[in-house]
Amino acid sequence: LLRDAAQRGAVADVAIRSEIALGIALAHYQRHDFDAAAAALEDVDPASDIVYARTLECRGWIAKCRNDFGATVEAFEASLAHLDRCNQFDRFLEANLVATLSYVAVELLDFTRWEALLQRAARVQWESSGLEYYRFWLEMNRSMADEISGRPREALHAARNAAVYAPSSAFRLFAQCRRAAVLFSYGELLGFEDLAASIRAEFEPIDLRLLHEFEEVNLPVVVAETLALIGDGAGATAALHRIDTMSAAQLALLHDEPMKRAYFAFVEGLVADANNDAFRAQHRYRDALRA
Repeated sequence: LLRDAAQRGAVADVAIRSEIALGIALAHYQRHDFDAAAAALEDVDPASDIVYARTLECRGWIAKCRNDFGATVEAFEASLAHLDRCNQFDRFLEANLVATLSYVAVELLDFTRWEALLQRAARVQWESSGLEYYRFWLEMNRSMADEISGRPREALHAARNAAVYAPSSAFRLFAQCRRAAVLFSYGELLGFEDLAASIRAEFEPIDLRLLHEFEEVNLPVVVAETLALIGDGAGATAALHRIDTMSAAQLALLHDEPMKRAYFAFVEGLVADANNDAFRAQHRYRDALRA
């Protein structure tokens, strides 16, 4: 109805027509019809100020779902640059772009871009209400960058910060798993084993059906990876089996991107390894590589 009204010219204002087009694109995006979403975005006027900044962001999300990280970076950086020129300012959009770009920079091992993003992140008003989610992921990404760069103390400090800013108990467990990953990477196996035991105990009472789509649904997979790495085959298997209690909508989010499908298959391989099932482990590792 909105699209038809806009196309008939019933909506005269360019900015409002652009916002309608963006809304239609977002509806297609939520249904994973990325071609239709991209087509709808073509109807957004570049002169529509903040609406066009959000349009560029949406193009970035479409590219990310298609596993095109180059196009993802280009769209998100263009959105951030356009946002700086807007008459309006959206602090949530800014925080989201900075946090997501920091994730992509780490995934691409692009530390030149990472350092530039840290400078931009220092200008964000993180104390503003409602930005905890984005600050949490910025600190998680900082922990990964420091771990990869050979700075374990800084990586642990960032993971602890992530736990402080975590907007839910599920996110706090993510931060605990991040700390455990750093300890494992640097051979601190006793500390890792102790932390893994705490993670298993904290994970058990969480009702997975209440987890929302903003990355929380991945929690049982991350916990399973953490427990499998220390050789807790039973705990890792139990964590994966709890996925069966999740809704169809939640399960769809575990597999809606190639990276997610690859990660899920990889963790299944780790869990099989922890249970001394080498045959299944090899098959799942191969599935992960294909994905």
